[in-house]
Amino acid sequence: MEDFLFIGLLPIAVYGALAVRTFGVLGIALTMLIAGTVFGHSFFHLSIITLDRLLLGILVGAIAIFRIHGKIEGERWNMIDVLMAIWIGWITLNTLQHDWRMNKYSGVPVLLFFYLIPSCCYIIGRYLRPNTVQIRWIMLSFAALGLYLSITATAERFGLHYVVFPRYIVNATYAEFLGRGRGPLLNPSGNGILIALGMVCALLLAKDLQRYNRLALAVVLTIFSLGIYSTLTRCVWLGGLAALSIVFWAYGPPKLKWTGLVYGIVVAVFVIPIAYPYLTKFKRDKNVSVEDMAESAKLRPMLAIIGWKIAQDHPLTGVGLGHYLQYSMDYAHDRDIDMPLQKAAKYVQHNVFLSMLTENGAVGLSLFLLLITKLCLFARQVWRYPFVTREGRYLVIIFFGFLATYFCNGMFQDVLIIPMINSFLLFLAGVLRSLNHSLEGQSIAITSELQKNHRFPSATVALRAP
Repeated sequence: MEDFLFIGLLPIAVYGALAVRTFGVLGIALTMLIAGTVFGHSFFHLSIITLDRLLLGILVGAIAIFRIHGKIEGERWNMIDVLMAIWIGWITLNTLQHDWRMNKYSGVPVLLFFYLIPSCCYIIGRYLRPNTVQIRWIMLSFAALGLYLSITATAERFGLHYVVFPRYIVNATYAEFLGRGRGPLLNPSGNGILIALGMVCALLLAKDLQRYNRLALAVVLTIFSLGIYSTLTRCVWLGGLAALSIVFWAYGPPKLKWTGLVYGIVVAVFVIPIAYPYLTKFKRDKNVSVEDMAESAKLRPMLAIIGWKIAQDHPLTGVGLGHYLQYSMDYAHDRDIDMPLQKAAKYVQHNVFLSMLTENGAVGLSLFLLLITKLCLFARQVWRYPFVTREGRYLVIIFFGFLATYFCNGMFQDVLIIPMINSFLLFLAGVLRSLNHSLEGQSIAITSELQKNHRFPSATVALRAP
């Protein structure tokens, strides 16, 4: 079987090498992310091999070859690279320190597919050195993906199954979340995160149209809002609103910014408490009743209690990847808590911070928060950098928009174990990180030009990128 598999993969590898040479690393990277979303494991797989993992292997090999032959320039590590390496290194070491053979090696696939492979996406993004045209291509690709996901989610929600592709999305064999916009990832939260990402990119592109930009903005908002609504997931709605608010705050009219802020506070204080009972009791999944939906909202506090108790007994290193469910069963029988914790014991942790804390301890959570904080500070510096292009600032807005919807969903779902989501996050982080090289080179070029024209003394230190 392995020989036939090798023979079948050989022409794909040759094609991949030619594609990298023709379209460049960026084209194959975007193809890999989109293929992993639309044509992932549920669409096609041979053992653990899927289309996106084949493309990822080609990309990593191509970057290694280009780096060895000097076609891709190296660069000193900065604090983002160091934190990224320490975080992934800790999760790997912590997984191996625990009984990683337990439950049929349940922690190893989690480590591989949700941490190590996304870290490769960070490395790919780090070496891209994006220019103005390349950032535009990234925006166009993500906007097109978001448009497809929005249309598919709407078709799922309203029963227009003949529009849905791939067909497994509406296959009743995959019963969970059936009836709402779960998309090719078969998860409405993951689908909503990527729709919000596409919405941010599409809004920024529509804003730059010389003619009919208002019409384009209205069309974009209508289509993507319908897609976000069709997920029928409250945290997706919140994440979409947060991403939209970031775009509006960056480029909206100054007067409307403060007006929107005031109305937002009014809605949060007066409207949400009144509407909350209705938001927790409406039919979403095809095979789940309204009563079951209302019951699911009550599970969140129980999951938080179980997670916090596990963290108290395993504060530094956690229980290891893939071991949460085993421990949750033990803590669910705590008679000191007057709540039916047994109902929540069979579910994975539904909060990204508690998930990281329980499985990787305070060390893993601290490193993760430090990495995200450093990325946000770096993005802020890029935004304020004097020589950054318009597209460079767009990349900052895209990153913050994605981060906003990532954590809005992460407060109620473990987004760490939703396929492809960490790959998109770390790819964007790597591309943002790679702006350091481009901006620094631009700063040196402008400084040299000014020195030639005697605009300031040659002893003046050149401006550096963040």
